[in-house]
Amino acid sequence: MDIIGKKELMIRMQRFMENKKRGISLVLFSELCGTSANLLKKVFKLKTLPMTEATQIRVSRALLAWERGEYEVKKGFYGTTSVVPRRSPKPALYRHVGLQLRDGRIQMDIGIRRRLDTTRQTFEEQLNKR
Repeated sequence: MDIIGKKELMIRMQRFMENKKRGISLVLFSELCGTSANLLKKVFKLKTLPMTEATQIRVSRALLAWERGEYEVKKGFYGTTSVVPRRSPKPALYRHVGLQLRDGRIQMDIGIRRRLDTTRQTFEEQLNKR
């Protein structure tokens, strides 16, 4: 049972919310967490509310489960959508070609990655860090 630390969770949730290809709406993700979408926006995007321990546990468990591919979004009748657990986890993979900053030099970063991986820094974050 892994729980992400508060600082790391704050960074990963901001990357998750900015990702337009995350595959799940914020409302459905909040349903998966067991919280409201309004609370997630206030804690992680607007930063007007502090993150409680319960919120940290719920969101980190849901984020890790979503990244591992344990849940999927199903479309039902009349345009309804819901989050359904999978029988076996199936993470979404894609071919990645990008740039990475290593030892002060820009290098190519090529390989297969998980589509929903929020642990890696973006190229802009690497440049702004220097």
